[in-house]
Amino acid sequence: MMDAASASAWTMLGLALGLLALPRLAEAEGAALSEATRLSNARMMAEYFEEMCIPKPFDPRRGEEIQKHRDAIRARLLADLGLSPLPERVPLDLRYSEPLEHEWASVRRVYYQLWPGVYAHGLLYMPKAFREKPAPAMLCPAGHFPDSNLYKGEQARALFRAAQVRGLRPFQSHYEVMSLGVSQQTLLVWQNMRAIDLLCSLPEVDDARIGSAGCSGGGYQTAMMLALEPRVVVGSDVGYSEEYRSILFPQTSHCVCNHIPNVMRYTDQTEISCLGMPKPIQYMVMNDQTKFFPYSHYPIVQDLFRVNGASGRTDVAYFDTPHDYARPKRERTYWWMEKWLRGVESSRFPEEPATLEDEGTFPVRAFDKLMLSFPENKGWRAISDYYRERYLFKAPEIAARADWEAYRARMRAALADLLGEAAQLPSRNEKPKGRGGEESPPAPLVKGGAEEVVEVRFPSEGGLMLPASVVLPRKTGRRAPIVLMVSGDGRDWLLAGEGPGSPRALAREGNLVVVLDTRFIGELDWRHYERLFATKEEGERILTYEHIRYLNAVSPRAWERNSIVWGRPIAGMMATDLIRTLDGVLKHLGSAGADGVDGGDVTVITRDSADLAVAALFAAALDERIRRVDADLADACFAKTETFGGWWLPPGYDPSVRPANGLSMVPFILRHGDVLQWAALSADRQMVLRNLPAEAGDAGWLSGVFAAVGNARGVTIEKTVPLTGEMIHVKSERDGSLAYSWTPGAAPAKAPKVVPFRGGWGLKFDAGRQNELILFSPPLTRGEEGETTAPPLMTGGGGDSSRFWKTRGPLTLQMVVRPEKLVVAEAALFSKWIATDGKRAVFWG
Repeated sequence: MMDAASASAWTMLGLALGLLALPRLAEAEGAALSEATRLSNARMMAEYFEEMCIPKPFDPRRGEEIQKHRDAIRARLLADLGLSPLPERVPLDLRYSEPLEHEWASVRRVYYQLWPGVYAHGLLYMPKAFREKPAPAMLCPAGHFPDSNLYKGEQARALFRAAQVRGLRPFQSHYEVMSLGVSQQTLLVWQNMRAIDLLCSLPEVDDARIGSAGCSGGGYQTAMMLALEPRVVVGSDVGYSEEYRSILFPQTSHCVCNHIPNVMRYTDQTEISCLGMPKPIQYMVMNDQTKFFPYSHYPIVQDLFRVNGASGRTDVAYFDTPHDYARPKRERTYWWMEKWLRGVESSRFPEEPATLEDEGTFPVRAFDKLMLSFPENKGWRAISDYYRERYLFKAPEIAARADWEAYRARMRAALADLLGEAAQLPSRNEKPKGRGGEESPPAPLVKGGAEEVVEVRFPSEGGLMLPASVVLPRKTGRRAPIVLMVSGDGRDWLLAGEGPGSPRALAREGNLVVVLDTRFIGELDWRHYERLFATKEEGERILTYEHIRYLNAVSPRAWERNSIVWGRPIAGMMATDLIRTLDGVLKHLGSAGADGVDGGDVTVITRDSADLAVAALFAAALDERIRRVDADLADACFAKTETFGGWWLPPGYDPSVRPANGLSMVPFILRHGDVLQWAALSADRQMVLRNLPAEAGDAGWLSGVFAAVGNARGVTIEKTVPLTGEMIHVKSERDGSLAYSWTPGAAPAKAPKVVPFRGGWGLKFDAGRQNELILFSPPLTRGEEGETTAPPLMTGGGGDSSRFWKTRGPLTLQMVVRPEKLVVAEAALFSKWIATDGKRAVFWG
């Protein structure tokens, strides 16, 4: 434990670092990577990706063993769906539209209540004539086809079946609040369970004869119903059997509605579809990810049913077609359902009229008049209200150290599960290596010259080697404290820094400074590699798994979505990288003597990345060797990222891309705590939290926890303060000089100064340490004024990511003024915006 003077010095050092003003590198760090390094890094990350995608074994258990196993899988599935316990079955409160009349059926849109004030809707096909009453019924979940459950092929299926049985086709709904444990599958599964409630409530329906069939995502939902809904007694899974790894890609994301948190920790798609055994199940596969299912997995399905006395209750058929639900597949579904819902044994498939799809269905616009609006329907947001009321954590009162120790033990156990600690891969590398793969310099590394920078790669999970720059300390006659530094801008940005709090300044003070790129940061930022998958030929240089699809599609959130299914969130991977790097430093760098490193004096400093900040909090919570954390939360917390898709978006931002300083999703985390609660697990140590948003909660609670532990001076908290600037004009003159105007009261209070700044000039506004703004640019040349036409000012999104500039500390902003192109920068992390057309910079709120 540090004394008060040391704690004060630590705080001042952290404050100085937080105010450090440095430019972003002119080009993205990835542009400087050699082709060999780029390819090597891509293969390394892809290898980890493929290892994480290896399915869990699916064995044909029998008897009591299979029953216990299935019960355990079902229980985990319901828990990971956020459906354990199942929500209260509120009244369905059915609302019917006017009908569309077809010669075979009346079609109505029906609204039914899922949670209080939350209504789903589907199309209910009521036969004009019944073969028997009560009759069998079908649940027909839709996939991602054009017009969802209205496209002609889906209508044809529903109408033809309605001539024989009653059918309900729910609309495929999408909403998620991952931080509270609500995934899109939560909504879909509960929506379908409530749809079964609806069917069972109808007097025309025989509730002992209900089947489900769907294609693509509808096939997946059918498998989930067979597994989890006892009243569904037969299913047809079309175009969605195989393995999760067949729909996971390192450079893009498959349909996110199919991502169940943690599911790959314990099961896979084919096993889920068999959890309802001996319920009959039919698989139809085609030229998509399901193509090899008849050879890779169906024999195991057959063995499972056979050894449990259920032979003959499975069916498989391959169709040489694209991913669709064309008429031959629909007819095979009709045959399967007739066999198991009505006991009709026939070798012939019911024939759908050839003209039904094109001539016997409704125009899509005809369904517009079936939409209903009513005040009781509060929309999907009410799901958040429901889960928040029941499951949002409540910060406990901690009055004494014993209270904190008990709280820490509970929270550590929860954190290990949230982060998928048990899913970590063992490292295949024992020692650090040089940047080119050669053996790293021998220990003791600290005997080198002060401030010398040595390039090292530290082992992490599997075959991962993390690029780092080790800045050697000045000799002090004592063991060197260890400082791990990470930044959302990458380690090269940190290494370019000078002055107090920079890596070299810390090394001069006797610290061994490890400037690290964790996964997804700096050199390992996946955006440097995603275009390597632009063609199949290029992708095959990197990936080995045979199902390589969508290689020309890129999603910036692909790894985040993969991490959900793996049960290994991004922040958890980063926390592992910090801990494994510390392992490597202590084991292989330095000696045990005065010239060695001090494993009991470890600091982690993060900048410009909310993910890195929470990773540091998590690492400290799990590893007591970390004695100090200085974390830049970048105005983010989990409560702030609780909206649709699991990320927070300011007005005008592109909703397909998570903001650079948003938090990656950690499913269920807000059932346990937000950043203040995770920080509290290190209340016996030293901590600085920067740019803490108000949404994180009462910072006084955290201070109280530190006080209860007897460490009242151990925490410093800096909240985000919005920029006060409204407008600053910057103009370049023909001689290269700078003219400016500013508005007192809108801009910082003190007059600005033109100052030299890294080979160019800068315009510095300084109203004290907590309110500093620097605009800078390379020197301007003659003739630039008036030669560009500025596009309209933007409010975010688009453009070259290397031209984005972010806040450094509570009120520090830097940006390049580029006359040739509009630049958009984040000011106070989305609370204000700044843009420039090369001649002026504008703030607005």
